[in-house]
Amino acid sequence: MSSRTQSGSRVLRALTAVFAALAAAGALAACGSSTSDESGGGGSASGGVTFGFSQPYAEVPIVAAIKKQVKAIGEADGWEVLLDETQAGELQDQLAVLDTWITQRVTAMNVAAFDPSAYEATARRAVDAGIVWTTYGGRMEEGAGGVLFPPELSGEVTGRAAVEWINANDPDAEVIVLEIPTGGPQRARTDIPQRMIREQTRARIVAVQGAIEQSKGLQVTEDVLQAHPGVTVVIGHNDDGALGAAEAFRKVGKQSRERVWIVGQDGSEDALATLRRGDTFFKASAALDIQRLCEEVVGVSKRAIERAWRSGDRQEYVELAPTLLSVGDTELIDRFLATYGK
Repeated sequence: MSSRTQSGSRVLRALTAVFAALAAAGALAACGSSTSDESGGGGSASGGVTFGFSQPYAEVPIVAAIKKQVKAIGEADGWEVLLDETQAGELQDQLAVLDTWITQRVTAMNVAAFDPSAYEATARRAVDAGIVWTTYGGRMEEGAGGVLFPPELSGEVTGRAAVEWINANDPDAEVIVLEIPTGGPQRARTDIPQRMIREQTRARIVAVQGAIEQSKGLQVTEDVLQAHPGVTVVIGHNDDGALGAAEAFRKVGKQSRERVWIVGQDGSEDALATLRRGDTFFKASAALDIQRLCEEVVGVSKRAIERAWRSGDRQEYVELAPTLLSVGDTELIDRFLATYGK
């Protein structure tokens, strides 16, 4: 029987990811977008622009890397870039920062909006003030558009990889799923792999528990391994929880690395470095192309400024799909690691 904890703790959403989690079909990234209405007076997006980027998980390494890249890309165009340093996804703290930017009459802002309904009123005030509002990770009625990395795409990439490994290496595998405790749309990252495993393999899912931090992934996996020492597959909502699971297998020491397959999602620096080394229980990540993501965070706003976007004009949304990076994909891993300066 599967067990599920419904923790209300503060957690990452698409970073994480879920970023964040935040990559590409083929070699790097697949992108699809709707083009916006070209109506409205022109505008210059070079120089004289104040741009705010709000992602309220400043303590998460992959978010810090994204903010650094966004700032560098914006400043290369002569923009002044403001960063929201809200931590732990504290909505009220984030909204306070956004209100400050509205009062300052910034030119544009891009806001992580994983629960769009919580931001609609703020977005409306920003747009009414003449600010170009774009989003990160969530589609909204208000604003000029944004950058999306749908959890369904990440779940499908992860699920296909899991089914392939199970059927080729351990058809009767026992599986742990580490999901996001808060639920919502981001749970598609792990709900889809679960469905695919049940429908396309003989494997048995023995535990479904919330764990998106390394410490929690370690604890949950250690606990499950006591009751199910034969587990060979772990599906992580993100890389941090999956890396914690890998550490649990290392500590327990009852399985060889060759018999275990653990997958994460997002392509964090720690995950990519671990895959690069290769001597690990952690075998793959559905990784976002962070460089492309950051370029589009700035690019969507830049294009809206250039066409003097106003409320009622068409939106532009760019969707980024993940790439599965596995142990042995050295050249591609190095390209993704380069985003972190490695």
